[in-house]
Amino acid sequence: MNIISLGFLAFVLLTAAVYYLLPLKLRPFWLLAASLFFYIYADIRYLLFLLASILSCYAGARAIQGRAGGKKLIFLLVLLFNLGLLACVKFLPYSLNLLGLVLGRELPQPRLLVPLGISFYTLQALSYLIDVYRGELRCERSLWKFALYMSFFPIIMQGPICRYSQLSPQLSNPHRLDYRQLKFGAQLMLWGFFKKLVIADRAGLLVNQVFDNYEAYAGLSVFLAMCLYTFQLYADFSGCVDISRGVSGMLGISLPDNFRRSFLIQASETALSRTLAAVNIYCRAGTSLFNNNPSAAIQPDNFPQSLFKHIINSGFGKW
Repeated sequence: MNIISLGFLAFVLLTAAVYYLLPLKLRPFWLLAASLFFYIYADIRYLLFLLASILSCYAGARAIQGRAGGKKLIFLLVLLFNLGLLACVKFLPYSLNLLGLVLGRELPQPRLLVPLGISFYTLQALSYLIDVYRGELRCERSLWKFALYMSFFPIIMQGPICRYSQLSPQLSNPHRLDYRQLKFGAQLMLWGFFKKLVIADRAGLLVNQVFDNYEAYAGLSVFLAMCLYTFQLYADFSGCVDISRGVSGMLGISLPDNFRRSFLIQASETALSRTLAAVNIYCRAGTSLFNNNPSAAIQPDNFPQSLFKHIINSGFGKW
């Protein structure tokens, strides 16, 4: 189900209406049922990958917290399983293409099923596993709560990526109807539709016209098309995230903002940090995973900024 469609809008309205009509205790279970239906509606085969990630991380976290030794081995096995699954469906075709270019012959391409949102829910699952492994979070003993965290439909396709401690308590605790929050969520969702449909898609028409026929345009036109393409990408991604945040807000759930006026700040490193605000959290957690000093996770010179500086220096500073 495409989030830029009348079908998705109808699904959201129906989900929100039933959510607030149900008794409080049943509302989280309705969210889980609606999320699984949303995922199965896309393709029932996708559910096998999602269940594999849910069960492996749920069981892995329980095993890590329940024993004194062998934690690192369990953590690495679950980590490699989930990352291996992601790499297989996402990057195997590109790797075979690259290998074929190196060998000078065309290699057979496997027809792989790429599950909906596998990158997003894999990152969420691994962030939960990392927090449990580091002792920052107690493992979740309720399978349905963890399944809801992994499958929550507004974020499974476009994000934003959320940590377990941030999102799960909001999902499992039912919310009463708040008109102001419902109104704000609806407005944010409509603003996301505006950025996606009016700004991004309309800009894409001009960008594609120039990029598809660049030989017919002068240098200034190509340069302006490149600049417009930047705004198209921003409006596309941020618009979809605003839709996700708006839908969640209508259900009383607050999600982090990945985009914080990225075009109104001067420092490139700060722009990267703000634009990928939620992803930044995972990079910090991952780089400090095997560090005994927890404060290393919040040093200002963190991984995304260091990586960005390295790319800038390599690409522009050392020709």
